[in-house]
Amino acid sequence: MTLPEATPRATDVHELDEDHSSTSKTGPFIVGAVMLVIGIILLIQTFRIPGEGFDPQGPRFFPLCIVLAWLLLSVIYLATHIGKIIRTGKGEAAEKFSRMVPAAILVISLVVYALVLDSLGYLIATALFFVAAARVLGSRNWARDITVGVLLSAIVYFSFTQALGVRLPEGILGF
Repeated sequence: MTLPEATPRATDVHELDEDHSSTSKTGPFIVGAVMLVIGIILLIQTFRIPGEGFDPQGPRFFPLCIVLAWLLLSVIYLATHIGKIIRTGKGEAAEKFSRMVPAAILVISLVVYALVLDSLGYLIATALFFVAAARVLGSRNWARDITVGVLLSAIVYFSFTQALGVRLPEGILGF
């Protein structure tokens, strides 16, 4: 009796491989430019926050730190791709964006979440968003999705409202 081969043949392995890379030189630059533009818009909006100065207890300090980190990472991202082209003459291989529909649905879900947050309240809106996001990302277990969504939103809500004293939208539940 002979044992089956433990290692696959070379032809079998290559048949399973799919090419998920793209050699587009413009793709990374477009992403980097969009990130940079978003960072600049966020920086302008940060300066429009009412308040004086950038005191650590003030309303502008934390948003400014986040925006500056965003801008720094955007510049590093662009510089990395520029350096790669200068050194090798080729662009960085980027992964093809083949999951456009789920990404678009997640963005739409976030917009809907932001729109219903005040009217439904944090608990309900966040639980619904968690369930929707899990479904879009491929989960097919309703019981787990609902349980995790409700528990996570409740833990975050009560942590913020009770432990930290931060008011989150109450919505239709009223607490």
